[in-house]
Amino acid sequence: MNPSQLAMDAKEKLLNDLREVIAQAEQLLSDTEQQSERGYKTAVAQFERKVKNARRELSHLEQRISSSGIHAVRSTERFVEDHPWQAVSAGLCAGVLVGMLMARK
Repeated sequence: MNPSQLAMDAKEKLLNDLREVIAQAEQLLSDTEQQSERGYKTAVAQFERKVKNARRELSHLEQRISSSGIHAVRSTERFVEDHPWQAVSAGLCAGVLVGMLMARK
């Protein structure tokens, strides 16, 4: 799986987790009005578990994105060291293309 797909999957999972945390928070607010103190403590414990899980997932996401970014940088460095003229040519082509696009506007 490529790094951008990994990041998109992780982002989608994080968004789903955050939606779930928000839903749990809304449920907690609703439960505080309707339940006894025992039910309230149970709801608070569930909410805390969800927040802890969301934090852990966010930490894992940061680590995966960071490690895939480091891998991409190292691969690029190796390519540039092995093929300096191709890297310069690619940079030149990209610069000319961007220049042409900017000149059109």
